[in-house]
Amino acid sequence: QTEDPAIAKRRAELADTLAKLQAPGITAGEAATRADSIIRNIDKLVRERQAVKLLRLSPSALNPVNWTDGLSLFRWMGAWIYDETIWRFTQPSNYDTLRNSAPLIAVLVILSGILMLRGSRWMLGMTRLLLGKAAMRGRNLISGFVSLGQGLLPCIGPVLVVAALQRSSLFGPILMELFRELPVVLLLIVAAWWLGSRVFPGQPGVESALGLAEEGRAEGRFHVVMMGVAVGLEYLVINWITPRAEDFLGGAGVMASDKAQAVAARADAAISVLQAPLQVFAGLMLFRVGQLVRRQMKIMQAQDDDAAFRLNLMRWIANVLILLGLVGPVLGLIGYVSAANALIWPAITSLGLIGIVAVLQGFVAELWVVLTRSEERRREALVPVLAGFVLTIAALPLFALIWGARREDLMELWTQFRNGFDIGGVKISPTIFLTLVVIFAIGYTVTRLVQGALKSSILPKTTLDRGGQNAIVSGIGYIGIFLSAVLAISAAGIDLSSLAIVAGALSVGVGFGLPTIVQNFVSGIILLIERPVS
Repeated sequence: QTEDPAIAKRRAELADTLAKLQAPGITAGEAATRADSIIRNIDKLVRERQAVKLLRLSPSALNPVNWTDGLSLFRWMGAWIYDETIWRFTQPSNYDTLRNSAPLIAVLVILSGILMLRGSRWMLGMTRLLLGKAAMRGRNLISGFVSLGQGLLPCIGPVLVVAALQRSSLFGPILMELFRELPVVLLLIVAAWWLGSRVFPGQPGVESALGLAEEGRAEGRFHVVMMGVAVGLEYLVINWITPRAEDFLGGAGVMASDKAQAVAARADAAISVLQAPLQVFAGLMLFRVGQLVRRQMKIMQAQDDDAAFRLNLMRWIANVLILLGLVGPVLGLIGYVSAANALIWPAITSLGLIGIVAVLQGFVAELWVVLTRSEERRREALVPVLAGFVLTIAALPLFALIWGARREDLMELWTQFRNGFDIGGVKISPTIFLTLVVIFAIGYTVTRLVQGALKSSILPKTTLDRGGQNAIVSGIGYIGIFLSAVLAISAAGIDLSSLAIVAGALSVGVGFGLPTIVQNFVSGIILLIERPVS
């Protein structure tokens, strides 16, 4: 039958309005699809460029022809810095600036000298003073924090020296950039020293952050400090020498295309020659640390048979270190400098991160012992173990960044994690999970409080015997836990209907697989309700 004209007109108006309202959503969906496609293409290009960079074959440091480029780089760097400094010292205006800033420069130099010469002794004296007044449980915690200050306080001195040199205006931008990078290098070395002193303590009887034995600790501290030196020198090569290598070798200014390519090739050869000794040195330290950890595992296995998982994990790490210590320098000497850098330096940084996690877990354990006044071994308590687990999970993104992951990829993973994921038609996200846990915990706590109030205050004043009172308290507990679970699931927004099929299949499986347990449970509830036996 034909539709009434008024209804047809109204239907057309509604359809047109609906189409207009849906248009922005459709447009946004198309834009989002195009954006996702562009992002995927960009990610693909970035990964391809990273792969090409890793597999790029640079001039080999084993070829004596390339040594001249490395020597030329040092010669031109020295000549450039010398000319720049001489020119600065011949300018009268720089001396005027020096005279105007002389009081501030003097104060900065004096403060830096005091910190570098006396800062470590001050912190050492503070350590002795605090340890003399502290209880035995807090000694490790205090010594750890004060030893950190013992290393960091002298590092402020070079920063003040750099500020004073910058105020003097007597040094050019290239040399000042070197001066600004040197405190970072010193900080890396001091951090390695501090971390080595916590993982391989020098005092006998002091527990290692990783639980290592006392044999070979001096060797371990030496290797860790040498790793810090290697990382600091590599930092200088990457951040100070490499950006200026082409300028040093080819001169500043615009160069012709052919000359620019030749200078770029010479700079690449010079950087390969400079990095090869650092890679060999760092690889040797990795190899030696791997051997040291393997020896430690043999000693610890003979002393403690209960830490099988930790020993196996550390043995696996030791084998990886030995392998990287051999493969990395070989790749660098052949010419795969980028691949060698991608193996050696992340391995050293990962070792440092593992040590930091272990030290933080030790601090938490020591703090827990101080707060609880417990005589239990620090690393066997539940809270320190959980703290170590949380710290390890929190360090996983840092490990990913160290080994080449991009922050954009991690942010995308975090966004997907926050948005949740579907399991059997049910969307699970951190917010939903947290809501479920909190609501259930509140319901469980209220149930226990009601049970306690009934058992201690209300039921003893009734005429029920002890068996009836226990039956009521148990029944209230079952009901409270069931209602808490239902309320938590409902408050979290989980649709129970989507789990009906799973619950039905699970009930059938329980009925066939655990009939005796289910029968006994139901029989117990019937006994509590009917109470045929008192």
